[in-house]
Amino acid sequence: MTDDISASAFSPEGPNPSATTDAVGGAPPRPPIPLPDTGPAVRRRADAFTVATWVAWAVFGLVTALAVAVAAGDPTGLPALHGDGLLLVLFLATIVVGSSLRNDDAVTRMSGTTRAGGASRTVDVGATAALALSVTTGLGHAGWGSPWIALGVSAVGLVVGGILASRSVTPAGWSPVWWHAAPRLVTVVVLSAILAGVGATHPFRAAFGAVPPQVGALALLTVVYAVLILEAPLRAEATRPARGARRTVHAAALAESITLGIVPASTAVLVAVAQPLLGLPALPLILLPLMFNQFAIRRRDEMREHARQSVVALSHLPEAMGMVRPGHAARVADLSTRIGREIGLGRRELAEIERAALLHDLGQVRLERPVPSGATVLAAPADQEGIAADGAAIARATGVLDVEADLIEAQALPYRLHVSHRRPQPVASRVIRVANAYDDLLTGRSAGLPLADPDAALERLYLGLGHEYDPRVVGVLDTLVHGVSGAGGGPGPERRT
Repeated sequence: MTDDISASAFSPEGPNPSATTDAVGGAPPRPPIPLPDTGPAVRRRADAFTVATWVAWAVFGLVTALAVAVAAGDPTGLPALHGDGLLLVLFLATIVVGSSLRNDDAVTRMSGTTRAGGASRTVDVGATAALALSVTTGLGHAGWGSPWIALGVSAVGLVVGGILASRSVTPAGWSPVWWHAAPRLVTVVVLSAILAGVGATHPFRAAFGAVPPQVGALALLTVVYAVLILEAPLRAEATRPARGARRTVHAAALAESITLGIVPASTAVLVAVAQPLLGLPALPLILLPLMFNQFAIRRRDEMREHARQSVVALSHLPEAMGMVRPGHAARVADLSTRIGREIGLGRRELAEIERAALLHDLGQVRLERPVPSGATVLAAPADQEGIAADGAAIARATGVLDVEADLIEAQALPYRLHVSHRRPQPVASRVIRVANAYDDLLTGRSAGLPLADPDAALERLYLGLGHEYDPRVVGVLDTLVHGVSGAGGGPGPERRT
């Protein structure tokens, strides 16, 4: 990832962790433990959005029940809702409830502003339903025919569902919703126009009907998938990336379209092809599994976030006891994940390195004589290893941080032991060692610390190159400090180094 981080972002102006800025998004990183406003007005607003979301789901359930009833033989006696009108209402309700399931982390994930191991990448059900509407319209399986009707229904559904997901009542809070919906609306119009053809000849429809159904469905899937991949630049620009990060954001958007795009593409084609056979129930029948999958993934992300907050709370223990400078663990974790992204660590590895970096000084709570200002970079090697071993023992005692405990224990080892094959040191541990030393040199308060500026800290690290610190990691840190693009790219594939 090519984060544009200036040297001033690592200036020794005190221990405030917000001194490190997120250059891609232009905002400080999220605080370890957010303190949201929980006043009566905020609670009432949250309750109102909850009620509105439940109302949307109730409408979706009612319309789905009507669709099933009509398909079963019209026991409802509501002929005005038959056919295309009910189908259009069903698409609108599905887009609204599907968009309300969207996690707002998805809006900022490509810009790199989410934390390591943030919300899981999932398919936007509302956007998928809008795509299915455009394909159904383009193939002429709906009586309205005009792509502008599909555009209007998609726009209303995506915006209303996005507002429910954002839980914002101000126009400023709706801005990300508009930017998130715009690329898919462009895709709806383009895809409807391609499938419907120009004029009255409808060449694509004619070709689709002239070939075997299997070939036609495969050709349709190819067209939809290609259009979704072409949507990637629009989605990248919709995140309004910061200067210097555009190439990274576009690469992330393209990778997401290639990997996840096949799911909405195949779902949209399946809905359009099944519509003439299954009738009105085709849409909810095919999309409900995606909705249930969203619930399961959201629950898993909530559990991960709870576990992360527990780690954050545990990382504050040395600071609360006065053993370590305030904000040191958060700064080391933030810098470690940035270096890890540049090196190309996978998402799982980035989450592990963040947790291990937060807890890397946990062993200092067992010290009888504290290290001055907690700056272990000046401690004796035996003391460093003792602190790391105690911290690793505490982490292992939790029963769920065994991997992080190994990283904590290995980060105290000098790099020369890894090179000589006497003590293996994972790359994540080497990253934490460099990040910790860098922050100690800039914010420590003893024995000539802090140093004057980031260049002085880097010079000290370069003096230990190959002996204490991994040259590759120090080089990546240098590129980050001076705002030079490093290895680039977002989180790489899941791999172990």
